[in-house]
Amino acid sequence: MRKTLIIIVLLTIAKAEAQSSALAIADSLYATGNYIHAINQYFEIGSQKSSVQIARAYNAIGNYDKAIVQYEDVVANDTTLQIAHFELGKQYFKIDKFDKAVEQFFDLIAAGIKSPEYYYYMGRSLQELNNSKEGVLNYKSAYNLDSTHLRSIFQLGKYYVIKREKDSVFKYVNTGLRFYENDVSLINWKALAFFNNYEYEKAIPWFEKLLELGEEKEYIYITNWPIVILRIGSLKKQRIPIRPCWK
Repeated sequence: MRKTLIIIVLLTIAKAEAQSSALAIADSLYATGNYIHAINQYFEIGSQKSSVQIARAYNAIGNYDKAIVQYEDVVANDTTLQIAHFELGKQYFKIDKFDKAVEQFFDLIAAGIKSPEYYYYMGRSLQELNNSKEGVLNYKSAYNLDSTHLRSIFQLGKYYVIKREKDSVFKYVNTGLRFYENDVSLINWKALAFFNNYEYEKAIPWFEKLLELGEEKEYIYITNWPIVILRIGSLKKQRIPIRPCWK
């Protein structure tokens, strides 16, 4: 009996070592971009971790359908595996299955998991489903969890620029600029918030800062009459009294 137990223990150790070695090989293949060979290696291992890696490998080569099937299989076998739920949600979002993405992010949030990324992607998915009001609430939740969450700050700034709520734009954008002082997207929202509020003199330094950072995009505003194309470069020489609105 004792001899049998020793043999079982030794076989278990040998199997674990072999699996660990196989996983190391598969991870090395994955890390160097040999995704198909990595997938084959992961299939041989058959563990939960290898199953997640197979989904990631399919995603890396652009085979999103197979990636989703793999993720769905993983979460079906273990509903508590947060990372698989999250990555499945992002995968749904990537292929425009926003309703399914919402389900994944909702489940993660409902489980009491506090992650700004979950709220951010929930917000993005809801916006794509034309539910901007709920989307903005989720961006705010992400911001409240992490006031440096740049993508949520960007979305909040954009939303309030479109709504022409200058103070709300500044509330979020100014916070973002304290951490990312040269972020062109946030600078742009601040410039547009001033511009859309007809505070042209205050807007110009921010547009000029965009120029200094190498931004030379064409910004278009529509008046009640003609379409006026305003190039940022002209702001350095002109003070054009244009009635702006969002385009």
